[in-house]
Amino acid sequence: MARRQACFIPLLLLLAARLAACQSADDDRSAAAEPAGLDALLVRPLGEAPRSPQPRETAAREPAGDPDLVLHSRVAGRFVVLFGEDACDDDEIATARLARHVAATVAPRLAAVMPAEAPPLGSMRGAAGLASEQPAARPLFTVARAIGADQQPAAAEERAARLTAAAATALSGGAGGEPGARGAAAAAAEDDACRWRARRGVRGVVVELHHKQLERDVVQAMRGADGVRSVLQDRVAGPALARDSLVVPRGSLVVPRRRPRRPRAAAQAVGPVSPAALSAGVTSAAGATLAWAGCNTKDTSLKWLGQRCPEDATKTYYTAVVAVFKSNGTVAKLKGKAECSKLRKKTPSDPQNVQWLGGCGVAPTLARDLPVGVADDGCTEVAALTAPVAAELTLTAPVKCKAESATKLRLSGKACGAGNDLLQWASAVTPGGCTLTRDALAATPRALADALGGCGAPPALAPAGTRSRLCVAAPPPVDCEGAWGEWSPCSTPCGPGNQLSTFTILQPAANGGAACDHASGDQKAQICAGDPCPVQEGPPPLPRAPVKDGQIMPSGMPRIEASVVTDGVPHVVDLGTLPQQVVVGIVDSGIDSRHPDLNYVGGTTWITTPSPSHPGDTVEAGTDHYGHGTHVAGIVGALNNGVGTVGVAPGIGLYSLKVLDGDGRGTLSSVLAAVQWAATEGVKLGIQVINLSLAAYLDPTSEDYDATAAYICSVFKEASDAGIGVVVAAGNYGSDLHYYLPASCPGIAAVTAVDAEGSAAASYTNWLPDDDVDEHHFVLAAPGTAIFSTMSLDKDSSGYKELSGTSMAAPHVSAVAASCIMSGRCAGATGYDKMQLLFGAAKGKREAQPGYGFSGDAVGTLNGKYVGYLLWDGF
Repeated sequence: MARRQACFIPLLLLLAARLAACQSADDDRSAAAEPAGLDALLVRPLGEAPRSPQPRETAAREPAGDPDLVLHSRVAGRFVVLFGEDACDDDEIATARLARHVAATVAPRLAAVMPAEAPPLGSMRGAAGLASEQPAARPLFTVARAIGADQQPAAAEERAARLTAAAATALSGGAGGEPGARGAAAAAAEDDACRWRARRGVRGVVVELHHKQLERDVVQAMRGADGVRSVLQDRVAGPALARDSLVVPRGSLVVPRRRPRRPRAAAQAVGPVSPAALSAGVTSAAGATLAWAGCNTKDTSLKWLGQRCPEDATKTYYTAVVAVFKSNGTVAKLKGKAECSKLRKKTPSDPQNVQWLGGCGVAPTLARDLPVGVADDGCTEVAALTAPVAAELTLTAPVKCKAESATKLRLSGKACGAGNDLLQWASAVTPGGCTLTRDALAATPRALADALGGCGAPPALAPAGTRSRLCVAAPPPVDCEGAWGEWSPCSTPCGPGNQLSTFTILQPAANGGAACDHASGDQKAQICAGDPCPVQEGPPPLPRAPVKDGQIMPSGMPRIEASVVTDGVPHVVDLGTLPQQVVVGIVDSGIDSRHPDLNYVGGTTWITTPSPSHPGDTVEAGTDHYGHGTHVAGIVGALNNGVGTVGVAPGIGLYSLKVLDGDGRGTLSSVLAAVQWAATEGVKLGIQVINLSLAAYLDPTSEDYDATAAYICSVFKEASDAGIGVVVAAGNYGSDLHYYLPASCPGIAAVTAVDAEGSAAASYTNWLPDDDVDEHHFVLAAPGTAIFSTMSLDKDSSGYKELSGTSMAAPHVSAVAASCIMSGRCAGATGYDKMQLLFGAAKGKREAQPGYGFSGDAVGTLNGKYVGYLLWDGF
């Protein structure tokens, strides 16, 4: 019936013909491929762990509900249009240009599906009246939301109305001819309005299409418009259902199929590469299959250029990939202008770095067969590693320097690398006096590698045997006995959280004895043998207070040392004695602001319509008819007040970023809008950590996997760059983490779950394949099974409930991250830095105390499933 309504025409004589045309068009549409994009994504909160589609082993203490795996379908007619860097930075102009292109492109199809006397394409009587209008009187599309870091939720509806009006005007004017008919003056005025505005990161519009029979044509037209980077279908956020938590309308759910992993180059056992080969360029078997428009062709091949990793000279560090002609080895140029090269970005977690260049000893994800080890080719002895280095080389082929072509160079360089034992040439002078510098050659990586090489890699055109590692004669051994006179007292109290501290000698010898620079930490520690307590390095740990009687402590807190027993009484961090410096943002179904056990400090909502199945539900951020967000919030910061339960960071400020309604539903675009808002406005309110107990399913074999993943991960990179640590649940489906976003994005903390005893990974938790582990993915395990926490009073009048899943594991990490930041030990400039420090603490704890780990953790993965290190709350 909906199809017939979509093709309704008032003229009875044409009714039969029109309905036949519509039916035929719809049949063709259903047989063809759906519009690509986020049609592979399924987003939902991760409450209790779901039952996997495949048989799985039952853990000793599984969640009582053991709910079914249920995923929602796509949002019908709703698409995310992402603007590219070449789009006008004025959203109204960019939207109008998009609409004009759509009108001109779709016009030829109108005669077949719409009546000849239909109103113009942009005809409308206001967005509020769309539902009551005849289908033919609706515009082709309206704007539901603008995407961008500067978009304010409170003004979202007004902003969407203005963009819809701009689109409607453009649609009405563009149906009758080319956009150029507007006149050169109008086009020039638009260009002037666009020219000098600053870029604002990821931006675009969320649109709703109102003619189902034209949907495919409109989407394809949008993809072909100037300034559009991609068009992706929005998704419904849906829950992993608990047995008694939600009643879902029949027919609205689908069960996903288990799909194969995305095809990629096989990881092979590749031997170490020579430093000279890194400068010359290394090839990959996967190179011929990679998509790089205008650069990777049948006449070219890809070469990866690199150097030794500054942190570890035995590992590779690729700095650029270039496309060179097979015939002569020269670098291809895109449209005869810019070189075909991809350079390393400054931010380590940038998607281009991860996908195309990899990391220190880590191959790029698109070319996993590249070597990751470097063979040692000897060293050149120097008087001191800090002294400047100079040399003269005769190259195997000439290099260009302005008008001069030279084979002889006088090079100047200095030490590089963590140990100052690698050589990097900074500049070269030709016999004619022309100077080549690294800065001048930075944009042309092939020329840079030929003339100057990299850190620990000689110039590609240097003669064989040229070495790029430095060494000095080993210093004579130091006799430490009697070398030190006065010592700092070893009397610093060893309270909870000092387990990883090391002895530090704070005052050198007062008697003129030689400093014991080469003594090990153990040797120095012997001086303080009379006191088992190490001198504290860095900021002191946070104060702790006894847990008040009458509270049920979540079962996993002692396992991660969030609760430490002193004098027979469990103690937790005492934030009440500190100024509140950190607020945790909960991206979820809201937080019940009335709950007496939570420090609710405010909220912002992206929900526009209350859930009709929950009487009394509202869109307000301080309401939570679904209950999931309130449960997550309690794990983070339930008060130590003698009532109910206590959180990992008791009393910390909790800010609600509401993206799910009373049914646990929302849209992916709303989730990303909330993250962008946190990066610009939330930081002003003290938000330094955001928790997302949500997952988005993305088929790794879909043709637009890379574009969709890059869009989602770019939004989270904006949050990281703003200083926000991002914590995300890994998912409850016992499968490869590559299926799920944002958990598989680099630079965030992806949280897996352990069982109730904390002795093994939970059977339901997702995992990362152990051959995909690198320094950009911070996978941490935390308690997630049978976790007691707060619950929305609208959901359970008692105000408390026990749930299981990675949804419950993630807030443990968010709370510890906040404590780490407040202690001063996770004081990084970016969220990436903070998560790296948090991950490093957990790794260090496991290395220092092997018994702290669990079966199958990062030190001893089982069945190729990497679930990370157990979280450690030692701050």
